[in-house]
Amino acid sequence: MWYRRWTSRYSGGLGQYRASEERSVSGAIVVLAANGIENPMILLRSDAGNSSDAVGRYLMDHPIKQSFALAAKPLFPFRGPQTTSNIESFRDGAFRRIYAGFKTSIKNDGWSNNPTGAPRGYFMPPTRGPTDQFPGSLLDLVHNWGYAGKKLRETILDHATRQITLSSACEQLAMKENRVMKSKRLDSLGIPRPLIQYMVDDENGYVRRSFRQIVQLHSLVFDAMGIAGQNRMLQLDPDDQPLSFGGSGHIIGTTTMGSDPRTSVVDKNCRSHDHPNLYILGSSVFPTTSTANPTSTIAALSIRAAEAIKRRLRTGGVTL
Repeated sequence: MWYRRWTSRYSGGLGQYRASEERSVSGAIVVLAANGIENPMILLRSDAGNSSDAVGRYLMDHPIKQSFALAAKPLFPFRGPQTTSNIESFRDGAFRRIYAGFKTSIKNDGWSNNPTGAPRGYFMPPTRGPTDQFPGSLLDLVHNWGYAGKKLRETILDHATRQITLSSACEQLAMKENRVMKSKRLDSLGIPRPLIQYMVDDENGYVRRSFRQIVQLHSLVFDAMGIAGQNRMLQLDPDDQPLSFGGSGHIIGTTTMGSDPRTSVVDKNCRSHDHPNLYILGSSVFPTTSTANPTSTIAALSIRAAEAIKRRLRTGGVTL
């Protein structure tokens, strides 16, 4: 296995780097662990490990649907862990034939993940809403409602102590069309940038149908908490409207694991089907997303790959 090593030289201007040297090196074992974007990009730039045409394909994330509310009584968020508890009951079941499984987190960071970033505020709402509760950010209260002094302080204190967010992350189907490719555009080192092609849902609306179930669950939770309707913000997408959602930033897929070299990139030990001394680590090897954060699975697969590498080195089953 070989790879290209680029060295850069600063030439004086802001971000002005240029590739000054190219070398080839070899190794008994090569481990590629550069995340779900750069793992496939390194392989694609090197024309390596892609006999299956699966390198860069099956890009996934955990799409998120969030709902926001002001509780009837102070909950005092922003102290302790970001998530206090989860509802795990909808991760699996016969319903997954119809819509995606999901888990719901009860958040402890107020509305900081809300598009408004309340209570601080990320942008200025163009006009004031029907009440001073949504978006309820500092910018909105000052600019649109004209609050200042004691009134502003009391309103922010009231809102910030009652903010609650329900955040549901759902699985996403592995679609071949979702992929990372080489762009024609080059970075400052003259290396092709990644070009990402991604859509959240398939033609059957697997994720969209899950989001509708999620919003219904959020409404039921707010009902159980005694939160009045005017104190809620639920995001439901009508059939004829674009799908609104957030992302977890969990880059999954692009060098997927499988037993068939014709359709996958690595085997169960994260070993490349095409290059016996190449191992690829990280969430890029996941063939599916589940509903949970990938960190623990990444660690488990990395340990298994390390054990496989160790066995090969001990038995001498390594060739250059």
